[in-house]
Amino acid sequence: MIKKQEPDIPVTSSSGNLFADLGFAEPEEELAKAQLASHIRQVIKRRRLTQAAAAALMGIDHTNVSALLKGRLGSFSLDRLLQLLTALD
Repeated sequence: MIKKQEPDIPVTSSSGNLFADLGFAEPEEELAKAQLASHIRQVIKRRRLTQAAAAALMGIDHTNVSALLKGRLGSFSLDRLLQLLTALD
């Protein structure tokens, strides 16, 4: 049985910042926002909070918690994400 040779797929090493690799305008800020959102998700999960309970603790709408947990961070500044994390801890 003869095996087909797989075509070579070009691979590029990461710079360590996905947002820089993808050409975002402010990659360092985007990475920091993603890291803060990840910490917020971890706290919510660790404390077994519902989205409604997390929203009440952070002082934001349930829809904003949903967006945050889904990684939709465009409407959140770094400062705001830090405030939200502080409100949870």
